[in-house]
Amino acid sequence: MSIETLLMDKLWMDPQKCLHGRHKDYQEHPCQDVCPNKAIHLNPLEIDHGLCDDCGICAGVCRAGALSVKESFLAEVASQAASDTGKELRIRCSHAGGRCTSVTCLGALDYAFFAGLCIKGSKDLRLLARDCEGCQKALGGELARAAVNTANDILSLYGRKERVLLTESADRQDLESGSRRAMFRGMGRTIKRFIPEMDQAGHTRDEGPIPARMIRAIKMIEGLEEGHVRRAYDMRMPFNGKEIDAARCDVCSGAPKCVRFCPTDALEFSADGDVASIFFNSCRCIGCGLCQTACNEHAVSSFPLLSGQIEELRRPRSLVCFEAQVCEGCGRTGMGMSDGLCQDCRQRMRKLAWESVG
Repeated sequence: MSIETLLMDKLWMDPQKCLHGRHKDYQEHPCQDVCPNKAIHLNPLEIDHGLCDDCGICAGVCRAGALSVKESFLAEVASQAASDTGKELRIRCSHAGGRCTSVTCLGALDYAFFAGLCIKGSKDLRLLARDCEGCQKALGGELARAAVNTANDILSLYGRKERVLLTESADRQDLESGSRRAMFRGMGRTIKRFIPEMDQAGHTRDEGPIPARMIRAIKMIEGLEEGHVRRAYDMRMPFNGKEIDAARCDVCSGAPKCVRFCPTDALEFSADGDVASIFFNSCRCIGCGLCQTACNEHAVSSFPLLSGQIEELRRPRSLVCFEAQVCEGCGRTGMGMSDGLCQDCRQRMRKLAWESVG
């Protein structure tokens, strides 16, 4: 952990997860687009701490978790919100007055966090903001609105009565209606009562390839499915499906680039007997699009999952199958080999040929 990361109260930075370091042609840079202070630099991922105000909006759009909100900070916010004995939970942005728990920008918090608070507290969650449109962090307001809509869609889909309510430009008297004593009551209680899947302070780093917020979202969906599930209509879910056009796919000479460049192992290659397949695990997909960027044949496509397709989160699905082949050079089983050699052996033979010429 760098000293710069320690100095940030909310943000955790892990440059090794940054998607720009995985593929030279990756064009998306949402973290830079939303940063109100232009404090983020890429290749390698760095933050100018002279400009950064630690608002956390960049974490709200970073799919890979290279920038994320610290679990210890989320635990503190959730604990303060849950300690309020009012009829609803409350969180405000720093520009809104009031005595409920505060964050610099609501855009740093995601839909799984919002919905999780509602479910565990069995209360509505009211988010208080002061004039997002006129704020320097207006893009954070857009993120918050999208997160609120997604959280409410999920709560509605699974028959929950709680809702997330966003109040912008609220009356100051209403904002101050809470009690400071109520805000700090119960600060020592364990956060696991409200969000059991959230790490306690001290475990701030996500060591795996899947961002912590996505793991929370998956666990929340699984928990809701254990109860009553209402699916009267299809609703767009915050997860991704994927297809591979077998007519276009050339399997990259036995080493599929879509599999090699996937940062979370959502795409897997498997060879079983005479059949070689590429499998897709939707619950690991972060929707980064690197598989599509890496595919020279434009054979890979992605689409949002609908509520009727949510079963895809439970198990991997085969996207494409080919006849399995054995490499004459190394003996590995693969598919789409050229001249009986896998891509690694072909590159090795090419290198040896050039060395012999030299």
